[in-house]
Amino acid sequence: MFQSIGAAVLPFLAASLYLVFTRLGLHRFTTLSDYCGLGAELFIGAVLVGTLPISVAARIRLLFAYIPLISFVLFIYSLYYIRMVFGDLL
Repeated sequence: MFQSIGAAVLPFLAASLYLVFTRLGLHRFTTLSDYCGLGAELFIGAVLVGTLPISVAARIRLLFAYIPLISFVLFIYSLYYIRMVFGDLL
């Protein structure tokens, strides 16, 4: 149960931390670092989905749906977060 909650919450927590630490102060971010951050956030969620106590076939199907869905939602979340927290429209 905690794995499924973690797969839903931890990528957004990681995205928030990444955005705060890379956009405060000296603006130490690039397009590549943003994509690496997205990959790390997806990896966190995918590991948790991959360890759910369900059959292997169900985990694989779930990952095929999870990765594109969470990628899109994290992208929109990042844009919204930057707009609301930093007031930057990119």
